Amino acid sequence: MPTELSAAAGFVDKWLQREPAFVQASLFVAPAQRVLFAHWGALLFCLREAAFELSDPSLRVAKSSWWAQELLALAQGNASHPLANQLLEHAGAPWAALSMALLQAASHSDQTALDTDAAITQMQPLAAAMVAVEAALLGGEADCAATRWAALHLLSQRLLVGQATDDAGRIPLQLQARFQVSRSAIREGTAAAAVAGYAQQLLLAAPAGGVDAPLFRRMQWLLDRAVLKRLASGQPAPARPGMLSLWRLWRAARQGR
Repeated sequence: MPTELSAAAGFVDKWLQREPAFVQASLFVAPAQRVLFAHWGALLFCLREAAFELSDPSLRVAKSSWWAQELLALAQGNASHPLANQLLEHAGAPWAALSMALLQAASHSDQTALDTDAAITQMQPLAAAMVAVEAALLGGEADCAATRWAALHLLSQRLLVGQATDDAGRIPLQLQARFQVSRSAIREGTAAAAVAGYAQQLLLAAPAGGVDAPLFRRMQWLLDRAVLKRLASGQPAPARPGMLSLWRLWRAARQGR
């Protein structure tokens, strides 16, 4: 067990390097749920990386297929990945639906949406499956607001880290046409107006409410919103969270009480 915990901790560390504000967020999670909270966040990072962030499309499908099988094994109480092993006591969560949604997302990961609404729709199946598992693990309601926040999270992460990759941050075709830029221009970093415009549209697409959403999702959207605001204003995301982030996370935690 200590070896398994150590292996899982390595994946948690990798996730926190990408989203360091979750170090602050964990301060407002009930102590009994902190380890589960961290393992879930790290697993989501692994799934997101497999479906969207690997450079080769065939590799994305292969890695996502492996994870899809691992999620099915988890549902059967028999997993091999260190993170999945730490979640075996939650085998009753809807892992099978998440497995199917992951495969669907990976097989269409290179498709550019026509507009922002279509981009959100593309992410909806995976987002809904994520939130359903999240609610089963951590409580809260897998409602429409939480699902839309999850879809916006997936898109905001692609915009944040994917501009230089083959999908050019998944900026929709309509915005590429409006700002008269190509995928190549986005990849070369010469399409700042299109990036800012897409970030603004994602912000405007966010639902109101969501106080009954799982705590993880409420905190995730708060952090995503901060990233999108900076992208919309042409500013880089800060390397480390500050006191304002800490205060906002505290408010997000209090909202569901």
